[in-house]
Amino acid sequence: MAVALERLENSLLRLVRAAVEACVQLISTKIERVVGKLAERADKSGAVPGAALRAVRAALLGKSPVWAAIKGAIAGMSWQTKLILVAGMILFPILLVVLGVVLLLVLIVRAVVVAFRAATQRG
Repeated sequence: MAVALERLENSLLRLVRAAVEACVQLISTKIERVVGKLAERADKSGAVPGAALRAVRAALLGKSPVWAAIKGAIAGMSWQTKLILVAGMILFPILLVVLGVVLLLVLIVRAVVVAFRAATQRG
């Protein structure tokens, strides 16, 4: 009798696990369909809605929503905006170097002024 109850319990556990797995698979399929439709609409709608919808899609699928939002925003941009973005990405390091050189020159001038004042106060 105890063996039969144990078999029944094991069978019921396997049945419950199979039912849960089937439900999870069904829900996952439905989510993927809805997210796919949202992504199609996002591709047509623009940068901000595209970024938001792709971020939600990635979060639901367990991926990084940040990268998905960035990709969605770029995909929704016009070619002119993409051109400005690329130009900015190219010019930013150049401007950063120029800013560093200017800062270095300011520090050198400041050091010379301090040294000159110290020398004139002594003698």
